Amino acid sequence: MIYIKRIALFSLLLFFYSCSEDGIFIPENYNNGSETPIDPEEGETEIYFTFKSYESTFYTEDWIIIHTDDGVLLDYKRYEKGDELVFETESSLLTDQISISLFKVEKYGNNQTINVYTTADVEKGAVWDNEPVEIIPDPIVGNFDLTLENFPEIIELNISNENNLITSGWYSPSSVNLNIYEYQIDEIPLYAANEYVLTFSEDQQDFKYYFLEDVQDQDDLYVGYDQFHFFDSYLDVLLPEGSYYRFSVSGFEDYQDVNESEGFTVGKALYSSDGYNYEFLDRDPLRIGYLDRFENYATELVVFTNEYNYFFNKRGTKPDEIIVPTDINFSVIDNSLDNYQFTFNKEYSKYIAMWFDFYGEVDVDFVRFQWYIEASSGSGYLLGDIPFEITFLYPNMDLDQLLYEETNFILNEEEQILMN
Repeated sequence: MIYIKRIALFSLLLFFYSCSEDGIFIPENYNNGSETPIDPEEGETEIYFTFKSYESTFYTEDWIIIHTDDGVLLDYKRYEKGDELVFETESSLLTDQISISLFKVEKYGNNQTINVYTTADVEKGAVWDNEPVEIIPDPIVGNFDLTLENFPEIIELNISNENNLITSGWYSPSSVNLNIYEYQIDEIPLYAANEYVLTFSEDQQDFKYYFLEDVQDQDDLYVGYDQFHFFDSYLDVLLPEGSYYRFSVSGFEDYQDVNESEGFTVGKALYSSDGYNYEFLDRDPLRIGYLDRFENYATELVVFTNEYNYFFNKRGTKPDEIIVPTDINFSVIDNSLDNYQFTFNKEYSKYIAMWFDFYGEVDVDFVRFQWYIEASSGSGYLLGDIPFEITFLYPNMDLDQLLYEETNFILNEEEQILMN
């Protein structure tokens, strides 16, 4: 059970948690946080947090708020893209762990969006310097045409080179003769990396592939159905009854970094959409294909059910197995922001809970407000007071309007479960 308590509209009481024998978290005591940052007296000081901003702040007002793990406000500052903020105070005033809240406000006319993301259990002395990886686009040097001949059915086709998924989806045949289909795909972009892989699903089950080598500008290529090959190995994934899914698999050459490259897309199951209604491919078991040519892969799978969504994401060697959990028990005892309580029967490393709502009149005082809280398994996160300056600047921020939406459990480095 996770428990949060708020003492006023913009002030949150902080609670210290312990774990009972039945695995439910219960509050033991609390400490009221200070509304103003600590003013350190003379004594030994230390840097307790360093933050480098890389996200755009051109259209937003961005703040960082830092509390001790018992709710005392250490400091807060407004920042812009490119800023490096170093926070330092007297050592005796610090706790081993702190909480970091990133507060972002976007105003458009008389409307505003407020996003708050609180990360609890941050180690004292942490450095947040997550510079995004810049992927240099592969230049386009021309185009080519492709004809696929003698196919027995309508296909779901992916075309990719080592850096790009060129095109993906269901194709309508250019001609049909006695249930034999031909597909004409014109002006496919030709990139400097000019080896391509074609993949399609056989009977909506096993994927097959074919490599186009040394493609040149203005090539007019023909590939027959019998030239495609089955993959060297397949991974079968059993799906919960009534579930749907999407997946993507990319293979990487030895010289490619799996975290900084796109890779060859060697498998991708797509869905068709109509507005917000999605119709996913329905296969059981799902068969994911792999080639011996590649040692490293990016394997991504999302399984959708009425109660939860399961996420699998692995970069590196191909997975030995993927087991989609089915015996999930999750119960929200109290879904309010000031008294959130739940039970969950799976082991997890951390969770991210989200509250959301919008209120007010559009173009008058409209507010879209959401708050995420990320905390480690087995810990009770403690939220301190919002600084008075921030509550004064944004008087329409109303915590009482927030409604519980969802909780995402990070099981491990590869798996997550989002409870709807």
